[in-house]
Amino acid sequence: PLPPESLSSESEHLYALLNEAEDFSAIVVAVSYIDACVASLLAGKFANGSTADELLDSRSGPIGSFVVRTKLAYVLGLIDKPMY
Repeated sequence: PLPPESLSSESEHLYALLNEAEDFSAIVVAVSYIDACVASLLAGKFANGSTADELLDSRSGPIGSFVVRTKLAYVLGLIDKPMY
């Protein structure tokens, strides 16, 4: 997961990209960004180490998918119901 500082510094570039992109491309980029934000949010609550990285690995980790990450963030109280 990306550190929150990195996500914040990229937000201006993201907004410009979303405003210029075709609808489908904008959706894919926006969801990817939200996924990175949720992964970063969860990683901030985990102990540092390879186990956390393995859990959040988007290729093979048990909480590597967007759906699972958002559900976990919701049940842990990290995001509220309207955001979920």
